[in-house]
Amino acid sequence: MIKRLLILTAIIFGICAFSEGQNPIPNPGFENWTSHTGLSPYDTPDNWATLNNFTGLLGQTTAKKVTPGNSGNWAIKLQGINIPNVFTFPGILSSGTINTTNFNATGGFPVNFKPLLFKGYYKYDLSAGSDTAIITVLETKWNTTTSSRDTVGLGLQTFTGNQTTWTSFTTIIFPLSSATPDTIAIVVLSGSFTSPNPGALYLDDFSFYPNSSGINEINNITNHFAIYPNPASENLNIRYDNFETDKANVIVSDVTGRTINSISINQQTTSLNTFDYANGMYFYRLADKDNQNLVNGKFLIINK
Repeated sequence: MIKRLLILTAIIFGICAFSEGQNPIPNPGFENWTSHTGLSPYDTPDNWATLNNFTGLLGQTTAKKVTPGNSGNWAIKLQGINIPNVFTFPGILSSGTINTTNFNATGGFPVNFKPLLFKGYYKYDLSAGSDTAIITVLETKWNTTTSSRDTVGLGLQTFTGNQTTWTSFTTIIFPLSSATPDTIAIVVLSGSFTSPNPGALYLDDFSFYPNSSGINEINNITNHFAIYPNPASENLNIRYDNFETDKANVIVSDVTGRTINSISINQQTTSLNTFDYANGMYFYRLADKDNQNLVNGKFLIINK
């Protein structure tokens, strides 16, 4: 039964290779902000929607520019606010738009590839009391037959515990179909409309894995490189035709992003013993002598 499920997963995901590309997430490290004036000055992160344009007119904001971030100069802080005699507003961040009437987040940014993981860094200050924050990653594709959007992938990340230092997180984006999305939406909800003691969620350095914008996705190197069989059981063969002229390594990682093996390619076909690998999905990247990515991809292990 497990083997059938893993084989089905391989069919759904597709067995393909990706070349490294530019991060398609707009303003992924929250380095760029626009200043506004009102009852009190406030900032909004470029290419992201928040409630600041709504609550900023009342002198309070749910999204703030903070420093230091995990890297760079800035990060974003999301924290709900309570405006007496008005409303309690959670911290909302959307890569699309936010309807301030019903507070629904819609839209996103264009893509033409299917990422497997969503990654970033966070801190969570719960000194005011208990609270919960959620990140949703939604992959959609326009259906020309129904004239509506189909959801083709979904990732969820929940934060509940206090975290005082920048810590990485990795979210698996589960495929709901084999279709490649044309739009991805990232929506963050810090707290709720009833949170009595809103927590403060800090975020920085969003990325996908593979991190490709789809431009030059099929690289010439893929004609000279292959990993097989896929799925594998006890052994995985790595074929690299350019091993004599272009020295390279294959780095293998698990679904959390942890590196579990690094193999120097010194011959056309190298055998990797995978007998002790647990069942599941793994990622690989072919890196040159300067550790620059040449190819990214994934494979399944089915031992039982």
